[in-house]
Amino acid sequence: MIRSVHKLIVPKREQDYSALVDFFDALGLARGESWEGRRSKGVKFDAREAGVEIGIGHGFPDCDLVIETDSADITYEIAKKHGFKIAGEISGTDWGARLFTLEMPAGAGRLTVFSYKEDWRAANTREGKLDATGLRFAIVVGRFNAFITERLLAGAQEALYRLGANPKDIVIVRVPG
Repeated sequence: MIRSVHKLIVPKREQDYSALVDFFDALGLARGESWEGRRSKGVKFDAREAGVEIGIGHGFPDCDLVIETDSADITYEIAKKHGFKIAGEISGTDWGARLFTLEMPAGAGRLTVFSYKEDWRAANTREGKLDATGLRFAIVVGRFNAFITERLLAGAQEALYRLGANPKDIVIVRVPG
Protein backbone atom coordinates (compact mmCIF):
# COMPACT_ATOMS: atom_id res chain seq x y z
CA MET A 1 0.00 0.00 0.00
CA ILE A 2 1.36 3.41 -0.92
CA ARG A 3 1.84 5.67 2.11
CA SER A 4 2.68 8.98 0.43
CA VAL A 5 3.57 10.70 -2.81
CA HIS A 6 6.10 13.52 -2.95
CA LYS A 7 7.61 15.70 -5.65
CA LEU A 8 11.36 15.43 -5.04
CA ILE A 9 13.44 18.54 -5.74
CA VAL A 10 17.22 18.21 -5.27
CA PRO A 11 18.99 21.54 -5.83
CA LYS A 12 22.76 21.60 -6.33
CA ARG A 13 23.54 24.59 -4.11
CA GLU A 14 22.77 25.41 -0.47
CA GLN A 15 21.36 28.82 -1.40
CA ASP A 16 18.92 27.17 -3.84
CA TYR A 17 17.88 24.72 -1.12
CA SER A 18 17.21 27.62 1.27
CA ALA A 19 15.31 29.55 -1.43
CA LEU A 20 13.03 26.55 -2.06
CA VAL A 21 12.39 26.02 1.66
CA ASP A 22 11.53 29.70 2.06
CA PHE A 23 9.32 29.55 -1.06
CA PHE A 24 7.14 26.68 0.21
CA ASP A 25 7.11 28.07 3.76
CA ALA A 26 5.80 31.39 2.44
CA LEU A 27 3.07 29.68 0.40
CA GLY A 28 1.76 28.05 3.56
CA LEU A 29 2.58 24.38 3.16
CA ALA A 30 2.96 22.63 6.50
CA ARG A 31 6.44 21.53 7.43
CA GLY A 32 6.53 17.80 7.95
CA GLU A 33 9.40 15.46 8.64
CA SER A 34 12.88 16.97 8.36
CA TRP A 35 16.40 15.67 8.78
CA GLU A 36 20.00 16.79 8.81
CA GLY A 37 22.46 13.97 8.49
CA ARG A 38 26.00 13.23 7.41
CA ARG A 39 25.09 12.81 3.72
CA SER A 40 22.09 15.07 3.27
CA LYS A 41 19.47 17.28 4.80
CA GLY A 42 15.92 17.95 3.80
CA VAL A 43 12.39 18.79 4.75
CA LYS A 44 9.03 17.51 3.57
CA PHE A 45 6.19 19.93 3.06
CA ASP A 46 2.79 18.40 3.60
CA ALA A 47 -0.73 19.24 2.56
CA ARG A 48 -4.07 17.97 3.79
CA GLU A 49 -4.69 16.25 0.46
CA ALA A 50 -2.07 14.96 -1.92
CA GLY A 51 -1.93 12.62 -4.82
CA VAL A 52 -1.15 12.05 -8.45
CA GLU A 53 -3.47 13.69 -10.94
CA ILE A 54 -3.61 12.43 -14.51
CA GLY A 55 -5.52 14.35 -17.18
CA ILE A 56 -6.06 14.45 -20.91
CA GLY A 57 -7.54 17.19 -23.05
CA HIS A 58 -7.32 20.97 -22.89
CA GLY A 59 -7.14 23.56 -20.14
CA PHE A 60 -4.45 22.06 -17.94
CA PRO A 61 -1.84 24.52 -16.64
CA ASP A 62 1.70 24.32 -18.03
CA CYS A 63 3.50 23.39 -14.83
CA ASP A 64 5.44 20.76 -12.94
CA LEU A 65 3.51 20.95 -9.67
CA VAL A 66 -0.01 22.03 -8.68
CA ILE A 67 -1.14 23.29 -5.26
CA GLU A 68 -4.76 23.92 -4.28
CA THR A 69 -5.25 26.63 -1.66
CA ASP A 70 -8.25 28.02 0.16
CA SER A 71 -7.85 31.26 -1.81
CA ALA A 72 -5.64 31.66 -4.87
CA ASP A 73 -6.11 35.44 -4.63
CA ILE A 74 -4.65 35.58 -1.12
CA THR A 75 -1.80 33.25 -2.09
CA TYR A 76 -1.14 35.44 -5.15
CA GLU A 77 -0.77 38.49 -2.90
CA ILE A 78 1.63 36.54 -0.66
CA ALA A 79 3.69 35.52 -3.71
CA LYS A 80 3.86 39.14 -4.92
CA LYS A 81 4.81 40.36 -1.44
CA HIS A 82 7.71 37.88 -1.34
CA GLY A 83 8.83 38.89 -4.82
CA PHE A 84 8.33 35.45 -6.35
CA LYS A 85 8.56 35.29 -10.15
CA ILE A 86 5.04 35.15 -11.52
CA ALA A 87 4.93 33.23 -14.80
CA GLY A 88 1.16 33.50 -15.30
CA GLU A 89 -1.06 36.19 -13.79
CA ILE A 90 -4.07 35.25 -11.68
CA SER A 91 -7.22 34.64 -13.70
CA GLY A 92 -10.47 32.72 -13.73
CA THR A 93 -10.97 29.46 -15.58
CA ASP A 94 -13.93 27.95 -17.39
CA TRP A 95 -13.90 25.08 -14.88
CA GLY A 96 -14.71 27.27 -11.88
CA ALA A 97 -11.31 28.09 -10.43
CA ARG A 98 -8.89 30.99 -10.00
CA LEU A 99 -5.24 30.22 -10.71
CA PHE A 100 -1.79 31.61 -11.35
CA THR A 101 1.64 30.15 -12.08
CA LEU A 102 5.00 30.80 -10.40
CA GLU A 103 8.56 29.96 -11.36
CA MET A 104 9.99 27.96 -8.48
CA PRO A 105 13.45 28.98 -7.26
CA ALA A 106 16.60 27.13 -8.35
CA GLY A 107 15.14 26.19 -11.73
CA ALA A 108 12.86 23.64 -10.03
CA GLY A 109 10.11 24.24 -12.57
CA ARG A 110 6.71 25.88 -12.58
CA LEU A 111 4.11 25.77 -9.83
CA THR A 112 0.44 26.49 -10.47
CA VAL A 113 -1.65 27.59 -7.49
CA PHE A 114 -5.43 27.40 -7.71
CA SER A 115 -8.61 27.53 -5.67
CA TYR A 116 -12.17 26.77 -6.62
CA LYS A 117 -14.58 29.71 -6.78
CA GLU A 118 -17.19 27.63 -4.99
CA ASP A 119 -16.62 24.93 -2.40
CA TRP A 120 -18.03 21.97 -4.32
CA ARG A 121 -16.97 19.71 -1.45
CA ALA A 122 -19.51 21.45 0.81
CA ALA A 123 -22.31 19.46 -0.83
CA ASN A 124 -20.87 16.40 0.95
CA THR A 125 -20.59 18.15 4.31
CA ARG A 126 -23.02 17.69 7.16
CA GLU A 127 -23.26 19.96 10.16
CA GLY A 128 -23.66 18.46 13.58
CA LYS A 129 -25.53 20.27 16.30
CA LEU A 130 -24.20 20.78 19.77
CA ASP A 131 -26.84 19.12 21.91
CA ALA A 132 -25.94 16.95 24.89
CA THR A 133 -29.56 16.32 25.92
CA GLY A 134 -30.11 12.67 26.82
CA LEU A 135 -26.47 11.69 26.37
CA ARG A 136 -24.18 10.20 29.02
CA PHE A 137 -20.58 11.30 29.60
CA ALA A 138 -17.49 10.22 31.51
CA ILE A 139 -14.77 12.77 32.27
CA VAL A 140 -11.37 11.44 33.28
CA VAL A 141 -9.43 13.87 35.50
CA GLY A 142 -5.84 13.53 36.66
CA ARG A 143 -5.20 14.20 40.35
CA PHE A 144 -1.66 15.29 39.53
CA ASN A 145 -1.46 19.05 38.99
CA ALA A 146 -4.98 19.52 40.36
CA PHE A 147 -4.61 23.29 40.16
CA ILE A 148 -4.99 22.92 36.38
CA THR A 149 -7.03 19.73 36.03
CA GLU A 150 -9.80 20.90 38.37
CA ARG A 151 -10.25 24.03 36.28
CA LEU A 152 -10.36 21.91 33.12
CA LEU A 153 -13.00 19.70 34.76
CA ALA A 154 -15.09 22.72 35.73
CA GLY A 155 -14.91 24.03 32.15
CA ALA A 156 -15.90 20.68 30.66
CA GLN A 157 -18.85 20.34 33.05
CA GLU A 158 -20.00 23.90 32.33
CA ALA A 159 -19.86 23.28 28.58
CA LEU A 160 -21.90 20.08 28.92
CA TYR A 161 -24.50 21.79 31.11
CA ARG A 162 -24.89 24.61 28.60
CA LEU A 163 -25.48 22.02 25.88
CA GLY A 164 -28.27 20.37 27.86
CA ALA A 165 -26.49 17.53 29.68
CA ASN A 166 -28.07 16.33 32.89
CA PRO A 167 -25.57 16.40 35.81
CA LYS A 168 -26.74 12.85 36.72
CA ASP A 169 -25.49 11.67 33.29
CA ILE A 170 -21.92 12.87 33.88
CA VAL A 171 -19.53 10.51 35.68
CA ILE A 172 -16.22 11.90 36.93
CA VAL A 173 -13.33 9.43 37.08
CA ARG A 174 -10.22 10.56 38.95
CA VAL A 175 -6.89 8.96 38.10
CA PRO A 176 -3.37 9.37 39.55
CA GLY A 177 -1.76 11.37 36.74
